[in-house]
Amino acid sequence: MRNKFLVISSFLLITIASHAETIQFKSGDTVEGKIVEQTNEFIKVDLGVGVGITYYLDDIESIKKSIVPKVSAGTLFKKKVAQGQQRYFSQEPKESRVDTVPQSQNQPKKRVRKKNPKRGVKITAPTIKDGMEKLNSNSGKVTMPKPYKETVAYKKNVPLAKKAGLNYNSVLNKRYAKSYKNNQFFFLFYNYVEAPRCKKEYVIQKVKVTKVDYNQAGQIKSNDITYLVEVLKLNKFKKTKRADEHIKRYALLNAAKRETFVEAEVGCGQIPGVIVGQNWPYGSKKLYNKLQGYSSDPGFYDKVEFSSSSEYDFGFSFDDKGRSRVDLPYFISK
Repeated sequence: MRNKFLVISSFLLITIASHAETIQFKSGDTVEGKIVEQTNEFIKVDLGVGVGITYYLDDIESIKKSIVPKVSAGTLFKKKVAQGQQRYFSQEPKESRVDTVPQSQNQPKKRVRKKNPKRGVKITAPTIKDGMEKLNSNSGKVTMPKPYKETVAYKKNVPLAKKAGLNYNSVLNKRYAKSYKNNQFFFLFYNYVEAPRCKKEYVIQKVKVTKVDYNQAGQIKSNDITYLVEVLKLNKFKKTKRADEHIKRYALLNAAKRETFVEAEVGCGQIPGVIVGQNWPYGSKKLYNKLQGYSSDPGFYDKVEFSSSSEYDFGFSFDDKGRSRVDLPYFISK
């Protein structure tokens, strides 16, 4: 059986650059699309929705090809064209991928990211423990407002991680946590933002999340896009005063598979008529303000004007066969 998979993988490597495929599954179902990534375990196929959909080789009976314009092997899994500018979201490098299969079975990846001409913003990731309890004061010193076991984040995340089969205490000194069990998915990391050239007392972050659910035949069941816009307070050393928490926890429910892609941009900027000027407008005790919660309406998302910023993206997928995959943001994968 393994030899059969290797033959299929070799065929994919040859044809990925110049063909679209009709994929026949052992269940009798078929899909048509363009293969944008392949390993010895799975392929990713763009079905015309702009993202690569994962299919595992042990579910595939055959692949038929038809000639289309060439696309480079190892091409991007997502391409976005917005407001006349191209933004690319590529495959993660090998070291940033977290799979439930051995890494030795995966082909090396090369990350291709947009060269951001605005720059001037740095993103770093602390350990989970430090992300929960540390506070960057205006003096520049790091203080511990509470031991980690007394924080709201710890009390909230322990039971959520447990549902996904994860002992939360075992990952406190790591920079991310990921687990999937009993159709419960859990993913977590923290990050700080530094904007040394920003004259404002805050940075703005905008986030776009695309969630795609599939049925047993590999067909799209739902495709939801939501937008978030938030404001983070800086200390006088131009670093966010508290780490930003990124936590994703989902149940598979009635879907056979879910893939999620998160695109974010954070930096020094303004939203005309909403938040302008240099001063933090939300009171001295508040370190964070959500201008727009996750909504299907872009709202403020397209109205943010950055003078300097940094972009990052990450993604994950999981299915009803217990398989999962995470593509980490670049500041964790380094």
